[in-house]
Amino acid sequence: MKKIVIVFLVIVGLSSGFAQTLDFTTFLSAQSAGSGGPYVSIAGSTEQLLQNPAMYAASKVTMNLVDLTVLMNGAGLSLFSSLIAGVFDFSNMATLLNNFFDAQGRAYILMDVAGPLNFAYSGKGIGFGLYNQTVMSMNIGSVYYANLSAREDLVVAGGVAYQGEIGRGWWYSGGLKVKGLLRAELYYTDSMLNFMMALQTPDWMTTAIPFLLTSGIGFDAGLQIGLYDVLTFGLTCDDAFSTLFSTEYSSLSGFFQDAITNKLNATSSILIPNLKAGLTVYPFLNFMEQHGLRWGFSLGYSHIIDLFLVLPRNPILFLAGSTELTILDRLKVSIGVREALLAAGIVLDLDSILVSTAVFGRELGMEPGERSVYMIMIGVTCKR
Repeated sequence: MKKIVIVFLVIVGLSSGFAQTLDFTTFLSAQSAGSGGPYVSIAGSTEQLLQNPAMYAASKVTMNLVDLTVLMNGAGLSLFSSLIAGVFDFSNMATLLNNFFDAQGRAYILMDVAGPLNFAYSGKGIGFGLYNQTVMSMNIGSVYYANLSAREDLVVAGGVAYQGEIGRGWWYSGGLKVKGLLRAELYYTDSMLNFMMALQTPDWMTTAIPFLLTSGIGFDAGLQIGLYDVLTFGLTCDDAFSTLFSTEYSSLSGFFQDAITNKLNATSSILIPNLKAGLTVYPFLNFMEQHGLRWGFSLGYSHIIDLFLVLPRNPILFLAGSTELTILDRLKVSIGVREALLAAGIVLDLDSILVSTAVFGRELGMEPGERSVYMIMIGVTCKR
């Protein structure tokens, strides 16, 4: 047990000394989002590949076969509706954006689709699988900053875990995971004026926006300590040592016409680890057990290392908490707090099919309430 803890802390300490800020990948299920999670002390449903690798030691085997999860904010939902109705034209994007600005001249659009490729196997000491994610986001924060990103991610991951007994009902588990990333992305950041001018360029998606190809490899480490199935404490370090390799090209059309000539630069980056802790408690209440009810509480804190950055976000934004009621192992109702904003979700588990929906907030600013947006999320998972 002591050896596992020592190795875990050494990995975190070595990797945090020479890193810079980037993203490996992000995936969130509606089940976790509805409770303000995910929490490293409790297993999710569809994000098995990205959960605490110590959970691979669970005796119960779970397998996802396919999953489709859609995440949008209000502006993204309006944009998606226009696409479905056939009234949206990408060539007129600059004009359409005027409908999404708030009173402060800011706009934020997010459309995120995870799946349908989402195969994952987890249990009895091993976990592996792969998934894809498609994300389109547009963020105009001021006249000095505007950002556009449209990307497709393919992630493969696998890991091992070991579980041991401490005694008197206490147990521990530790796990390691390796993950790989392949990403194709259109990415543009500039002032709002230059950004709007770029959107007015004919065929701007293929000619005016830089194109990036990114590959990466990363390692996660996790630890859990628990008492029966009543209490679990989790600690994990995502991107304990992760590196991304990116090549930028002038545009998508330039990449296909002559990749060598239109290559702008190539970079490699070591990511800042994300150290997270969580606690989940399921109080044993006899009268609830008799009626097929289970009540749980979770508390989590993420981005612990970010607290030591020069310009950190408000620490309260990294705190999450929730309560969840499970009815007859079929229906789960949860309410929580994430980034100082409310979250709520409902999950219907029909054994081979799981349907989940969530509404939660996301804070785009550095302080609570500075620039809050709310998201809606719906997911359907086929599992066994």
